[in-house]
Order: sequence, then C-alpha cells, then structure tokens
Amino acid sequence: MRFLAFFPFVTYVWVLMLFAYAAFFAAYIQSNADVTVADAASLTQARSSIDFNNLQSEMAARASVPEAEGGISGNVTGDITNWNINNYMQAYHVFGVLWTNQLIHAVAFITMSGCVGSAYWVEDPRHTPKVH
Repeated sequence: MRFLAFFPFVTYVWVLMLFAYAAFFAAYIQSNADVTVADAASLTQARSSIDFNNLQSEMAARASVPEAEGGISGNVTGDITNWNINNYMQAYHVFGVLWTNQLIHAVAFITMSGCVGSAYWVEDPRHTPKVH
C-alpha cells in the first residue's frame, strides 16, 4: 500500500511508450507512397477468398439488390481500386492508440482500486496481502 503513491509513474511510463510508438508508426504510415485499394488487394488476394479483380462489378451488382435481401446501400459509382487508403490507415491507427491509452488507464484504475479495497476491507491489518 505504501508504494501506491509511486504507481502513477508506472502508468505514465506506459503512456509515454505508447505515444512514442504512435508517433513512430504514424510517421511510417504517412511516409508510404500512395497506397491504393488495388495495391492492398494484390497483396492479400492469395490469402483471401474475395475476387478483388471483379470487386467493382460485384459491388455494382449488389447495389441493385434491395438492402433487406443482402444488397448494399449508398453510392458505389467510380473506380474504387484507385482510392487512396493512407488516410484510412492513419484513422485506424489513431483510434487504436486512443483505445490502448484508455486500456492502460483502466488497468491503472483497477490496480489502485484493488490495492485500496484490499487494505480497507481486511479486518486485521496483519493479514493484508503482501507482494512477494
């Protein structure tokens, strides 16, 4: 319990490591050339059952099917194979960093709550759990 005052420093070290990671990989993602859907499809086609060569025609065919029967809604016109996905990768990265940051803080809160709760609810202080 007496080391609980120093525990937030552990949390801040984890958060600093997370933001160092985030800055490095954000720069790495941004330094990529323009990655398009066609580029990503060519890398993943061997591992996927989706036919990326006919993706545009499949989306157009599904757009003509009502949404209640499994079709898609929205505008599917245009060539999606030329969409730049760098911005989508950045957005995914940012939300992943935000989620991880909150996970670190949640673990810190749970740890502190467990320490305070275990010290408060023990009837005899001699039986307080010790860290070995």
